[in-house]
Amino acid sequence: MVWIHGGAGRWGSGHEGNYTSGYLPTQGDVIVVTIQYRLGIFGWLAHPELSAESIHGVSGNYATQDQILALKWVQNNISSFGGDPNNVTIFGESAGGQAVSSLLMSPLSKGLFHKAISQSGSAIPNISIPLKVSESGVSAENFGINAVNFFLGENGSIEDFRKLPASEIVEINDPMLDNAIMANISGQIVDGYVFPTNSLQSFKKGKNHKVPYLIGFNANEGTSLLPLIIDKQMFSYFGDIWPSVIWSFIDPEAALMAFTDPSKLSPPPTEYLNLIDTNADPYKTAIDLWGEMFFGAPAFHAALNHSVLADTYLYYFNVDLNVPSDYLGATHALELGYLFNEGGLFGIEETITETDRMIAKEMRSDWIEFAKYGRIEGYVPFSSKNPSAKIYSTKIKNSRLWNENFYKFMSDYWNSTN
Repeated sequence: MVWIHGGAGRWGSGHEGNYTSGYLPTQGDVIVVTIQYRLGIFGWLAHPELSAESIHGVSGNYATQDQILALKWVQNNISSFGGDPNNVTIFGESAGGQAVSSLLMSPLSKGLFHKAISQSGSAIPNISIPLKVSESGVSAENFGINAVNFFLGENGSIEDFRKLPASEIVEINDPMLDNAIMANISGQIVDGYVFPTNSLQSFKKGKNHKVPYLIGFNANEGTSLLPLIIDKQMFSYFGDIWPSVIWSFIDPEAALMAFTDPSKLSPPPTEYLNLIDTNADPYKTAIDLWGEMFFGAPAFHAALNHSVLADTYLYYFNVDLNVPSDYLGATHALELGYLFNEGGLFGIEETITETDRMIAKEMRSDWIEFAKYGRIEGYVPFSSKNPSAKIYSTKIKNSRLWNENFYKFMSDYWNSTN
């Protein structure tokens, strides 16, 4: 089982204590390999000068190529550790889940793994951007030019950029400035080599590798994430047009406009607006909606499309924290404490209950069984006729999800776009 860590493609590491715990290996007699890959600008920077240097005429996607190289290492070496190179499962969370989803569609990763698990992350909604410089400015090379010019001034060169200390590049103390420069750098670049097509087209047209796939999400993904992007003060700036602002996040150009000139935003579809409870607290509603748009609906959409190719399973993690908070709920990354520990708030002993231990043991058992055999006993495979998920909560069960209509609406929307 090869673990790809999360962190928005910009932070984190494979040697964090959570990931290197002994819970998975000892419960299931499996080998867990955690990997490192280049992050942020070092993992994704595209630039015309870098593309010109490449024998493939491309740049960027270095983080993905690191992950592929790690999988090749596993193929060549895991037998020495008692592992089976013909039974490799890749799994990851957040940006790691997105990486897993992306590896499903890269021709360079074909045959390097045999099952895949995406936790709270996928390559949907469309995070793919084209490589080459474009008039619209939305391309990986355009973003790379802007980043290099920020550090070196107008017409900065890659030769001079290479001379800068790495610490000078990563240490941007202003969070808003850091986000403006770096946020568009990290992502899947459609270069015709690592990624021949964008993620929506790959899932839609059945171009993914035909391997069993387990994907899912947490009930309250947005509670710890959206406030990092739009705090309450900024949210109040958008006023009554906040539904359009949240909708704009599925379109990078529109999202940029939301922060620069909200008045130019196009209204979202009526079906989307009908899902908003106008009597509820707007900020909480926005947080819930954002979580469902970026985690719930993409997981459902990915499962729906991939299920045509291979056995696919959907999970839904909905565990309340045993801490004095009625806000976070089953927030982003909370399931990591259950997979790599005994549950609670990231495995902190004081927050773990016997129910947590039961859920954690069940999750690990399912992940291990899937990794070994590509199926899970008692776990109903996902399909368009039976879009059922396994729910990890106080009561573990297979069930249709309460927000299925919204997920279907978003899936239809993505299937109708390019």
